[in-house]
Amino acid sequence: MRGKSYAIEYHTVANQWQPMETFIHHPNKQLYIDPNSDTSSLFYRVRVID
Repeated sequence: MRGKSYAIEYHTVANQWQPMETFIHHPNKQLYIDPNSDTSSLFYRVRVID
C-alpha cells in the first residue's frame, strides 16, 4: 500500500526472522537486491510496520 512503511526480513538457520531494511512504498515498483547474500539460500519476507 502506498505511503506505508515496510520491513524486509530474512530467516536465519537459528529459526529467527532478522531485520534487513525498512522502506516506504512509493507508486512505482520496487526491487530489492540483498548486497550481502552469498551462495546459501535465504528466505525473505516483507511486512507492514506502519
